[in-house]
Amino acid sequence: MDPVPSAHAEAAAVAGLVPRLLDTYVETAEQACEEAVTSAIERCADRLLVWHDDLVGVRAPEFPAEQVTPTRPVLPAHKSVALAESIRAGEVPGSPHSLELAGGELLHVSGRLREIAASPAVRDRCRPCGVHLADTVERLAHGLREHADVLRESARDLDRIHRQHPEGPDELDTGQVLGRVVRAEHALGRLAVGTLPQ
Repeated sequence: MDPVPSAHAEAAAVAGLVPRLLDTYVETAEQACEEAVTSAIERCADRLLVWHDDLVGVRAPEFPAEQVTPTRPVLPAHKSVALAESIRAGEVPGSPHSLELAGGELLHVSGRLREIAASPAVRDRCRPCGVHLADTVERLAHGLREHADVLRESARDLDRIHRQHPEGPDELDTGQVLGRVVRAEHALGRLAVGTLPQ
C-alpha cells in the first residue's frame, strides 16, 4: 500500500528532530554515566530514522512498539574513587544546568513525536512506534532532570558542610554526599543502558 502523500511532511518533521537529539549535551558527575546517556540519545536518534523510513514506506520498523527494557542491563564501570576525591575537595562534578537543558530538549522532542504520531496522515500501523519513541524519550528526559536536582542539592549540601567546617569536613558528612551522588549516577546509568537496548 502506497504511503499517504501528506505523511511525507510528518516524516520530514521526524527527520528534523534527529539533529536536535544529537546536539544534546550532558555532563554528569562520572564519565561512565555520561557515556551511557550519550549512547542512549544516539540510539533514540537511530530509531527516529527507522520510523521516518517507515512513514514514507521505505521499510517496516525493526523493533516492537512494546519493547521491554532488560531487567539486568550491563552497566559501564564507574570510577567512584575520582568522584570521592573531588567531593572531599569540595566539588560535585557535573553540570546540573546541562542536564536541565538536555531534559527540556528531550521533552520537546517527545512532545513533537506525540503530535506527529497523532496526525491523521500517519497510518495506524505506524502510530504505536511513534508513541513508544515519545514515551522512551520522555522517560530519559525526566531522568536527566531528576539527576540535575540531585547534583544541585548535593553541591549545596557540600558547600554548607565546608562552610561549617573550614578546617576540613568530617568524612561522614562528605561520605553521605558521595553516596547520594553515586546512587543517582548509577540510577541514571541503568535508565540510559535500558533505553532502546540493541
